[in-house]
Amino acid sequence: MPSPDTVLAGLTAIANDWRWLAISWHALLAAVLVTVLAGWQPTTRSLGYLLVAPLLSVSLVASLTGNPFNGTAFGILVAVLVASAVRLPQAAVRVASSPWVAFGVGLVVFGWTYPHFVSTDSWTTYVYASPFGILPCPTLSVVIGITLLFPDLRTRSWTTSLAGAGLLYGAIGVFRLGVVLDWGLLLASATLAAATGREVTRWRSVRANRAERSRPLPGDSLIRTPLGTLTHAITIGGAPQDVWPWLIQMGAGSRAGWYSYDFLDNGRRPSATDLVPELQNIAIGTVFPALPAVTEGFIVLAFEPYRSLIIGWPSPGGEPLVTWAFVLEGRVDDSTRLIVRARGAQGYRFHGLPLWISKPLARLVHFLMQRKQLLGIARRVESREREPRREGLMSVITLNNLAVQGHVSRGFEAVRVAFEENFARRHELGGACCAYVRGEKVVDLWGGIRNKKTGEPWEQDTMVVVHSATKGLAAMTLAIAHSRGWLDYEERVATYWPEFAQNGKQDVTVRELLAHQAGLFAFDEPVDRSVVADLDRLAAVMARHKPAWEPGTRQAYHGLTLGFYEGELLRRVDPRHRTLGQFFQDEIATPLGEDFYIRLPEDIPNARLATLSPPGMIKMLIGFRPVRLLIEGLNRRSNISRALVVNPGTSIYLEEPRVYARNLEVPAGGGVGTARAMAHAYSVFATGGGELGLRKETLDLLAAPAVPPICGFYDECLKGEVQFSLGFMKPCDNWRFGSARSFGSPGTGGALGFADPDAGIGYGYVTSRMGTVFTGDPRDVALRDALYSALRSRQELPRAPERMAS
Repeated sequence: MPSPDTVLAGLTAIANDWRWLAISWHALLAAVLVTVLAGWQPTTRSLGYLLVAPLLSVSLVASLTGNPFNGTAFGILVAVLVASAVRLPQAAVRVASSPWVAFGVGLVVFGWTYPHFVSTDSWTTYVYASPFGILPCPTLSVVIGITLLFPDLRTRSWTTSLAGAGLLYGAIGVFRLGVVLDWGLLLASATLAAATGREVTRWRSVRANRAERSRPLPGDSLIRTPLGTLTHAITIGGAPQDVWPWLIQMGAGSRAGWYSYDFLDNGRRPSATDLVPELQNIAIGTVFPALPAVTEGFIVLAFEPYRSLIIGWPSPGGEPLVTWAFVLEGRVDDSTRLIVRARGAQGYRFHGLPLWISKPLARLVHFLMQRKQLLGIARRVESREREPRREGLMSVITLNNLAVQGHVSRGFEAVRVAFEENFARRHELGGACCAYVRGEKVVDLWGGIRNKKTGEPWEQDTMVVVHSATKGLAAMTLAIAHSRGWLDYEERVATYWPEFAQNGKQDVTVRELLAHQAGLFAFDEPVDRSVVADLDRLAAVMARHKPAWEPGTRQAYHGLTLGFYEGELLRRVDPRHRTLGQFFQDEIATPLGEDFYIRLPEDIPNARLATLSPPGMIKMLIGFRPVRLLIEGLNRRSNISRALVVNPGTSIYLEEPRVYARNLEVPAGGGVGTARAMAHAYSVFATGGGELGLRKETLDLLAAPAVPPICGFYDECLKGEVQFSLGFMKPCDNWRFGSARSFGSPGTGGALGFADPDAGIGYGYVTSRMGTVFTGDPRDVALRDALYSALRSRQELPRAPERMAS
């Protein structure tokens, strides 16, 4: 065995002779980092493959330079990690909590700048030429650091392999070679190993107790005189509503087969690692194939969501040959006892074998396959991160605090699953979702907590500010004015408001103003709360406002100013000269019986209001999308900062300790209400408008394509193409929702409301935890995907009464 000095000399030679390769790896890693910051969200699996590449490079360099130990060791490590990467989920990567992020970033920087072995007189050389990608310790440090950053990478096989390699090479570096730096790798590897050790699954019994084997279960009556009965059971660390989605994801369509819960059968299918909304809709007669790629199989004979599922193999005589009953029993500690019973009829023979072989063989095969299935369900349920972190008076949120309440209609259970997944996987804190289809309320869900400091739960009537989602509701008031003949979208604003014609605004049409094409996105004189509260002073400021460019030529998001202009325009055309907030209350909220305010009154108690939980600085820097908009927002002189952050800025409608400002109208961002109210209002607009007296002509204009300004839809504030029309946002490539004729408005942090006339959908989603993805919050996207998936499947399902969600 070579001496430590010989080994160190060899590593130093490699670090200097192969410096060009190290520089290339630094450049590649930097390019990947820039791409991620620019908006690319790799899947966990693709990130796993990327991380294997520098480890393979270490193996090849070692082999080429006469170091068979490192070459072989890293070659084996690469093979193991590739096998692990194949099983990683295809979902977009998630960022870990702040402590893991801090530790992971520190470790990546440590490996990136590893100050050893390179011959140089300047420390800056290590920034771009440290031996990352060519020597073991810095390379392992970077890969382990990235593994700590993204929790979905931390599967048992991936982390065990990495931690083992890190401990081995860290120990060699510290204790044999005397490289003090490698204590950092040892610490990181030990941390990863400890985290992995906690997740190692111990042997778990699937044996049912005597009472479970002897007592009757649902489905027993389907085979009155069975040839044999086999019962197994397992205790799963999750409530029945957490177990049910994985149970029903065994069967039909693209499901691999109800036994298929491991790599050999189902590892490459999305349903092996993630809940798939399309697979959550079942009905009597749904086929559950027993093996991958088989179209026939067991059929659903009966089910009660979150309690029981009965499937069976049909026979020509009517009575099933085999039945499987799955029973879920909740326990006081929020765990679930899942009991499974298989019963075979007298005529059943395992693959046609004689009875004396068929019976014992069926028992053996059933035990092996049933064990695999039960453990597969348990692992998936228990791997969900059920408890989001929070600060304040209470350090732990129990599952009961996060309980989802409300209802979904039959066929829309997938939306409830997606809503629960928001808490389990997408860090939801508190929120609500509601959807109407053809005038019928099919989804009405709420859950989580409304106040992070006190832990108070989100109730049925909890309201929250929806930021720019208010714009859509404000635009509804002008649509009513249009339907009543008070307003023409093609007419000049100055026709209704003569003072508006100052400073080159005389030809601005109502359509151009409502489409953010008037160049009035930021006030050019001071506007504070006192000005906003005095509508006559505010009107004078707006009348003097000079456009940033010729109106109708370019588009710039009027983040706050749009609502003020809409409010004054409505005051001018309304025969009673009501404010926009009062008009909305009189003509929309009150007739529909819903809780939503564009002017929050004094008598609304704080106990009904959810407090906002903004993202932390690290989360903003790492997770905000698109990054170019984040960079613009950091510049207080940029268009988006002038439109949203300053003069007066969105903070104008927030007020401690009263949560939100009272008796103040900010129609472009200060609306406070429920998801139910938003969905109901949009439902009326999506289904003919009869309840609000809307004319077909008005609704056709709202559903029509947006009209671009002369220079196109590129937005000078949002730095991308976005389409607006008549006060609403329209679907486009950068912001997809509903169908092409839909119209609505998203809000900063994740809220969204929209109408889809083609599907007859009115939709609303609200949240108190502000997200960081501007072009479609993952929580909202998951809900909408599940809603439309359920809608596509609904025609195949029998109608049934609504099912309670809790």
